[in-house]
Amino acid sequence: MSRMRNYARGLLSGYFVLAVNVVYSLIAVRLAWEHLPESEFGVWTVCLMVAGYLQFIDLGMGSATARLLIDCKDDRAGGLYGGMIKTASLVFFVQGLLVFVCGAALSLAAPATLKIPNELRDETGLLLLGLVGVSAVQFPGRIFSLILFARQRLDLQHGAECVQFVFSLALLWHGFRSGWGVFSLLAAQVGGMAVSVFLCGCFCLICGFLPRRGEWGKSSRQQFREIFSFGTSLFWIQVATRFIRTSHAVVLARALGGEAGVAAAGVWAVTTKAFMLARQMAFKSIDMATPVLGEMHARNESARLRDRYRTLFCCANALAVWSAIVFAFANASFLSVWMGGEVAWAPHHDWLLALWLVVLVQQGHHGNLILARKQIGHLKTVVMVEAIAFIAGGVLYFGREGMDMLILWSLICTLVCSFAYGNWRVGRMNEVGARELLWKWQKPGVAMAAVLLPVGWGLDVVSRDAPEALEFLVKVGGLGTLGAVIFGRMVLPGEFRAKLIQMSPSTVRPFLTCICGKRIQGQS
Repeated sequence: MSRMRNYARGLLSGYFVLAVNVVYSLIAVRLAWEHLPESEFGVWTVCLMVAGYLQFIDLGMGSATARLLIDCKDDRAGGLYGGMIKTASLVFFVQGLLVFVCGAALSLAAPATLKIPNELRDETGLLLLGLVGVSAVQFPGRIFSLILFARQRLDLQHGAECVQFVFSLALLWHGFRSGWGVFSLLAAQVGGMAVSVFLCGCFCLICGFLPRRGEWGKSSRQQFREIFSFGTSLFWIQVATRFIRTSHAVVLARALGGEAGVAAAGVWAVTTKAFMLARQMAFKSIDMATPVLGEMHARNESARLRDRYRTLFCCANALAVWSAIVFAFANASFLSVWMGGEVAWAPHHDWLLALWLVVLVQQGHHGNLILARKQIGHLKTVVMVEAIAFIAGGVLYFGREGMDMLILWSLICTLVCSFAYGNWRVGRMNEVGARELLWKWQKPGVAMAAVLLPVGWGLDVVSRDAPEALEFLVKVGGLGTLGAVIFGRMVLPGEFRAKLIQMSPSTVRPFLTCICGKRIQGQS
């Protein structure tokens, strides 16, 4: 199967599983809210957060293994591919044991440390122990999903995730109906994890992605050192990136202090839900490109890598501009419908976030190429400096000046640090100048903005006096449809349009043909 077809399948299935995840989250939270007291729901939320910290034990090994498997998947007969799988599986098994041991200790100490009410402490300890057990099993079990990633079969991985969500929701509903209480949520986690690991393992076996007899090779210290070295660099980048993108609520709470800080953090968490969704949609195209770019680098296809990267960057940038403009125009009406007008949020905050989203996507795409080529260089240092600068500046000054100043500070930190470094590194890798990177590569995004912005302002004027729900539908429907046509006819390359239409289900093929225009034949 061609790379283009794999990428198209992975991208479409990625958006589908994102939609399924949103529906699952809305239904699951609603069920839990109806069947649990607020105290038990709060305990579950705390347990999830505490157990989530144990994921740092990964130390970037998962991402490193996925990338290194791309390098050695063509050497099956020599045992390098099988040896890497065995080495990584051993590392993940040890990490799983560490997670369980540390988590078991946490389950004993956390309830008292977090000052959980006495009547809920036993329940909290059991929930934590259960979540820790799920994480411990997930560590060695994820080798199958990493193999699918390296083989560019993300569509199969996404299919397993969809089944996981459906099975988890069924277990959750059955648990609440049977009177399991808060442990219904734990049962859903256990069942969903088991189904996902089982299906990914079956897909690897059926598709022949596992080494055959005589191809397994041996685990080695050299492969372990390679995983550990690359993984630790990725780990610090992942930690710094998480702080940059997700610590605004904590910074606001610390900078403002007291009830004002807590209230600001709560407002941020609610009002940026749509921004988080827009960011996930924009980043999907980047995530799906990683195995494709990594394989091109592993096979020394330098010219094709440069050409494909430019195409993917232009498409991702146009998609980011599209998502950002829809978010900026529609978020205010979305909040009015969702929260009933109970949350105060200035519209200019949305435009600052929209601009930051576009910069984040460009920076993320450049960083993705750097990681795909395993040439990290000073990226780790630059991202750490950006995270420290954002948190320090936010706590000491910008967070106290309001949300608009904090968002602006986020934008400045990203532009000065990781965005500037990424452009410099990618320019050297692809042998292109700043003019081409900052102008020619930006043209699809500029064209998208040039069409959508006037239309958005027109829709804003027309729907201003309409009910909030109708205003939201008009803006999302109008800008979404127009953006899809622009993206399909002006941004997507002809060969990708042809593959997209060819592989789509017959029920949606006429719709895609209408958006993308006539079917264009191309080579992958």
